[in-house]
Amino acid sequence: MAQTEPKLFPTARRASAAKWKIATLALAAIALGAGAFGYGQYAGVRTLKAQLAAATAEAAKLDADATTLRAQLSAAQERINSQGSKLTAAQQQASTEQQQLDEAQQQTTAEQRRLAAAQQQVDLERHALTTVERQVEAKKRELLAAESLPDLPVRVLFFNAARAGAKVALLQNLSSTDLDLTLDVQTRGNNTHVHKQLALNAHGSLRMGPAQGYTLTPGQVITLNNAKFRRIVRTVT
Repeated sequence: MAQTEPKLFPTARRASAAKWKIATLALAAIALGAGAFGYGQYAGVRTLKAQLAAATAEAAKLDADATTLRAQLSAAQERINSQGSKLTAAQQQASTEQQQLDEAQQQTTAEQRRLAAAQQQVDLERHALTTVERQVEAKKRELLAAESLPDLPVRVLFFNAARAGAKVALLQNLSSTDLDLTLDVQTRGNNTHVHKQLALNAHGSLRMGPAQGYTLTPGQVITLNNAKFRRIVRTVT
């Protein structure tokens, strides 16, 4: 027994040394793994930081672009508002000018109507004047023709009738020829006329008074006509 004990101790030592070696290798492996893991984590963190920095820069650039776009949009909106104000003012000016044009057109139309009415009145007056001128010319010719005729050989006398205020006219034919006469009695004031056809014998006479059915009063105008002689016009007195 005493001789075999020394052989067992070296085996135990070798076993113990092997265990320590294994443990050392395990620790080394663990440390190496931890180091590798830490390095991997560090590299990942650096990558993330770089990506974050790039994203931050991109966000800053986008924010700057957005600010620029907002400024451009605000300027464009201001230009649009300004153009809108100018357009509104132009439309108001155009509306005012159109209203003034309409009023001027209405005034022109009214003036044209007044001118047309005045022209129509002038035409009517010219026509009336022409008619009057023709009548005057006809009257002149009639008077000239009458002036060339001999006097009507009739004497007209007036005297009072038996009835108060009435008058009697006495017509005397001074010629040796029978006369056909047209008698016109005009009453002034109401401008009424009484026409009669008379036959007056040669050197004869004719009474005209209430007894003969004639109502003669002072102021009336008696006209005797015969185509071959100048007319006689007398006022009842």
